[in-house]
Amino acid sequence: MTSCHNQALSKMHTAAISLQPLVSDRADAVPVAEIWLAGVTTAKLIGGAVLEAAFHCEHGYLLFVTDDIPFEDTLSIYLMDQDFQVLDSVNIGVAYSTGNFHLLREPSAREVQFSFIGGCNWRLTLLATPEFCLPLFNEPAGVRRQPSFKRWFKLSYSS
Repeated sequence: MTSCHNQALSKMHTAAISLQPLVSDRADAVPVAEIWLAGVTTAKLIGGAVLEAAFHCEHGYLLFVTDDIPFEDTLSIYLMDQDFQVLDSVNIGVAYSTGNFHLLREPSAREVQFSFIGGCNWRLTLLATPEFCLPLFNEPAGVRRQPSFKRWFKLSYSS
């Protein structure tokens, strides 16, 4: 695995990182999965069920995860440190819409371009250090981020 400081983000081999969805007895339960690295559990849980893409970067890992819920699919993006502690995360989704995740091109040193819902092209830009942001006011439509005064990446989109 390489650093994303001077090189492109390195895509994780499918065997290197995986998710094991946890089964719930409740039909309305939000999908949750356990992160596994090289066939060994990390004992860390994240929201989501399907690992769409995973990259290694200077901060740790960048994971793109969908919920696998027809007509209500959301994409969660997690930036995690080397110990799988969440540094930053967002959810992209709109009620009654199904998303299909696709990488649009090979990632660069600090940028991933992808499509998800409604033909929008998204751009995620990793920051070298976290920057100040005002909660709820700095995100595109359809993006939800936990309230915080700092962020480790920016999201933008174009149609």
